Amino acid sequence: MGCNNGEYWIAKIERNIQRAVEVEGLLQGLGWNVIRFWESDILANCDGIADRLLNLLSQSADTAAPHDVPV
Repeated sequence: MGCNNGEYWIAKIERNIQRAVEVEGLLQGLGWNVIRFWESDILANCDGIADRLLNLLSQSADTAAPHDVPV
């Protein structure tokens, strides 16, 4: 399959998007928060992405319920 096979690539990208939506829904159903960053955004603004992650983690820690840890 060459790079010029547009139908193949369109179908592949559409399936990747569909799978991402399905997996995100499954993870959210299990109580996970899903955060997605594009590589280009990370490369363009790594410090901003790190700040956003730290902020989200801080918010999450503030609202998390305490867990019983077996001793």
